[in-house]
Amino acid sequence: MDQIRRRAAAVELPLDEEGAATLKALLDEVEQFTGDDLTKPKPWRMKIGLIFGFLAGAILWWSSFVSGGGWFQNPHIVVLPMALGVAAVSWRNRRAKVGFYDPEIIERNKQGRA
Repeated sequence: MDQIRRRAAAVELPLDEEGAATLKALLDEVEQFTGDDLTKPKPWRMKIGLIFGFLAGAILWWSSFVSGGGWFQNPHIVVLPMALGVAAVSWRNRRAKVGFYDPEIIERNKQGRA
């Protein structure tokens, strides 16, 4: 990847037809190297599941808060929705076959190249 970056940086500006052809060829090399398909959906990040789960858990915790019970009453009300949020993101990525569940990535992992 670093070699491709260096060759792209060596293209003279302003860009002429030869430079544009060189950049397109480099882009093709990158796509072959990464195996990215721009039509595939993008994987959801686990952080998103954690954040939404935390927000839902915080709302549940706040609605069930008993004064005098302390801040650490019912911590499972916050932790469980976070775990469910991560599970929902993982389920969606598995169903869409993106991220860790992409068959191409699984094959590259088996070959030790991911």
